[in-house]
Amino acid sequence: MDRINGFVKRRLPAPITRLPLSVLSDIIHRTICNTHPVSDAHRCTKRELASVSRCWRDAILNCPKLWTTIVIGPSWSAPLVIAHVKRSGECPLDIIITKWNSMNQSSRLKQLLGATVTCGYRWRSLVIRENNATLLFENIQYMMFPALKRVEISGTQFSSFSCPLFLTSHYAPALEQMKLLKGSSIDRVPNVTNLRSVYLYLDDEKGMSGSLLLSSLLPIQQLSELGLSGTSDEWPDAESICLPVLTSLTLTLSDPWPALGALVTPGLLSLACSEPKISTQTMRRRGCPWAHAFRDFPKKFATVQRLCLSDSTSIFSTPPETTALGAQAVCAACPGVRRAELPANMMDVFFVKDNAPADLWQDLRGLTFRGLTTGTIPREFVRWLVARESNHKHLLQVTFSEFKTTDSPDASGFWPGSLYEQLHSHCKLKLKGIPLKATLNMDSLMDTRGTSSVYDSPGMVKTRYLWCCHCYDSARSKI
Repeated sequence: MDRINGFVKRRLPAPITRLPLSVLSDIIHRTICNTHPVSDAHRCTKRELASVSRCWRDAILNCPKLWTTIVIGPSWSAPLVIAHVKRSGECPLDIIITKWNSMNQSSRLKQLLGATVTCGYRWRSLVIRENNATLLFENIQYMMFPALKRVEISGTQFSSFSCPLFLTSHYAPALEQMKLLKGSSIDRVPNVTNLRSVYLYLDDEKGMSGSLLLSSLLPIQQLSELGLSGTSDEWPDAESICLPVLTSLTLTLSDPWPALGALVTPGLLSLACSEPKISTQTMRRRGCPWAHAFRDFPKKFATVQRLCLSDSTSIFSTPPETTALGAQAVCAACPGVRRAELPANMMDVFFVKDNAPADLWQDLRGLTFRGLTTGTIPREFVRWLVARESNHKHLLQVTFSEFKTTDSPDASGFWPGSLYEQLHSHCKLKLKGIPLKATLNMDSLMDTRGTSSVYDSPGMVKTRYLWCCHCYDSARSKI
C-alpha cells in the first residue's frame, strides 16, 4: 500500500518534456514557421517558447535549424542578427530583407548586412520585399552567393528593368528558382546555368515586352517550371519559343492566348491558367473567355496530366451554348488530363449527362472543385458520375474545398450530410474545410409523443453517422 501511495504522490514530468529532443525541436520549429509575420516569429515567438521551461530553452538554444531564418529589417537589432548567425552553425541560411524605404536608413542596413556578409556562402534563399531599390542594391549588388538557390523579389523595382548583377551566373552560380512578383519586373531573364524555375510579372504600363522576355528564355534549355502574370501587348510569333523540358506552366495573364500560342512545350505535364479578361467585342467575336484562350490549340497540350483553371466567376455571364464551347475548347486542347482543378461554378458546363466535354478526358483520375456555395447539391454532376459508373469506369477521387458560405436556408441544417449522401457512393469523396453551421428548431423535431423525430429515420441516422466519421477522419489527418 505504501508503495502504491508513493507512486501516486510521485510527480511525473509533463509528457512533452519526455519527448526526444529531435521531436521537441521539430514541434517548436513547426510552431515558429506557422507564426506570421516571420519577423515576429523569430524575434518574439522563439523567446516566448524558450521561457516555458529549461528543457524548451535548451532545445531552442542548441538546435541550429531554429536559427537559420534571418530577417534583415528595421525591427531586428544587430545583436539578434549576430546571435542567429552564430547559433545556426554552418547550416544554410534563409535571408529576408524587407521594409527599407528611406535613404536615411542606409547606415542601419549596412550594419545588419555587415553581420551576415561574412556568411554569404551559406545563403540558401533570399526574399526581398518592399524596399527602396537604390538603397538596397547599392549594398548587395556585388555580393557573392555561391550557394544561393532561391530568390523571391516583390515591391522593389530594378533600375531600367535590367536584371541586378547578384542574380547572374557570376555572382549566384547555383541559382535554381527565381520569382519576381508585382513591382519587381525585368525585361529579360539572365542565362543562369542551373536556373530551372522562373516566375515573372509583366508590367504593360511600363512598356514591358512579352516578346523580349520570352525570347530571353530560349538559352535556358534546362527550364522546367515557368509562371507568367500581368499584361503585355507584345508577344513573339506562334510556335516560336521552344522549351523542351518544361513540365509546369502557370499563366495568370490578363490574356493568356498569345503566350499559349507562342510556347512549344513537348514535355508539359501541369498547366494552370486564370480566366482571360477580354473585352465585350472580343467575346462577341471569339466566344466566352475560355473559348478565346484555347479554341485555336486542339491537342496542343496533349501531354498535360494536371489542369487547373481559376477565377472563372463570370462563366455564366454569356449564353450557356457559348460557355459550353469554352469547356469543349479546354478539353480538346488538353485531352490527356488525369487530374483537374476547377471552380465549382463550371461543373454544369464540363459535366453534363450526355456528351459532356469532360468525356474527352479518358484517363481522368481525380477532380477538385473550389468555391461550392453552401446549400448547393451539384445534381448535374451526380448524374454525370452515375452515367460514368454505368460505363464501368473506375471511381474518381473528388475533392471539394474553399466553400462559399451563404445565409440561404438550404445552407443550414444537414446540408453537409445531404451532400455526402448524394456523392459518396459514386466517387471517392473528400471535403476540405467545409463550414459546419446547423440551427435546429427542437419544437419542429419533436413528435406528438415528445420524442425527437430525427432519430425515427434510420437513413438519416446513418447519414449523420457517416458524416461524423468523415469529419473525424479529416480532423485526424490534419494532426
